[in-house]
Amino acid sequence: MGDVKACEKMNVDRYLERIKYSGPRPTKTDYNTLHNLCKCHSQNVAFDVIDMFGGPRKVLDLNKVYRDIVVNKRGGFCYENNGLFCWLLKELGFDVVILQAQVNTSSKSFGPMFDHMTLLVTCDDGKKWLTDVGFGGNFFVLPLRFTEMEEQHQPNGVYRIRKHGEEPLEYVVERAKKKVINGGKHESEAETSTWKAGYKFDMQERSWEDFQKMCDFQQDSEKSFLKNNAVTAIYTANGVAYSWGNVFYAKRYIDSYTEEITSVKTTKSDAEFKEVLEQTIGLKLTFTPKLLFKDFPGV
Repeated sequence: MGDVKACEKMNVDRYLERIKYSGPRPTKTDYNTLHNLCKCHSQNVAFDVIDMFGGPRKVLDLNKVYRDIVVNKRGGFCYENNGLFCWLLKELGFDVVILQAQVNTSSKSFGPMFDHMTLLVTCDDGKKWLTDVGFGGNFFVLPLRFTEMEEQHQPNGVYRIRKHGEEPLEYVVERAKKKVINGGKHESEAETSTWKAGYKFDMQERSWEDFQKMCDFQQDSEKSFLKNNAVTAIYTANGVAYSWGNVFYAKRYIDSYTEEITSVKTTKSDAEFKEVLEQTIGLKLTFTPKLLFKDFPGV
């Protein structure tokens, strides 16, 4: 996974300090350790694609990603967050497999292969957990037990893994429909089904480098969702703060089925966006991003 020499400059303890992991370096590869690492990462490292809007190009170089996220305290998107998190878990002794995933789109179809990176982690008791700190949307943050059709509750939703098709063997991660309180009004997600697919994945082990072509696509193609949607997100102890375009949102999770939009702020300029981004998401930019200022359906 990447150049071994590049990894020599990287430091596990500094990574743990960056994500505010309390206590000494973990020595167990059990679920509790995995759970705590996911929680710490998701609450301290943002989903961040703002470099696509006037910043440096994203490259799947492990040393660069480490420098960006750990040293410079920026965030990253799925290939960066999950790629670096994979390195951390392996350094701590976990058995980790990188999987490619295809995100469910607004047209109710799945995107191209390698559209998303996710991880399958085996703990010391032999149990497997789907692990993802890089999705960036209102989706699962804590590990999901890799078992079919079991409803698994997390603070931000109820999830299950469902078998999808026969050959090749694929699975879909789904979230139960949620109620959203917006301005005191209750609304249900506009879905015809009780369950909403997040992404599908197959079981073939991949390498980090397999995602470079799609990493370029995400930055260069006019068909790329991320190139056309400036999105950031960071989770809090009981909710999420995120931006979509020039609009900033904050949500509070009431229970696994209900969430409340607690604030909405629309920025009017690139300079104001940059300032609010640092205040709400914790991302301090060294450049002024260039965004298209329009309304986004970000709730």
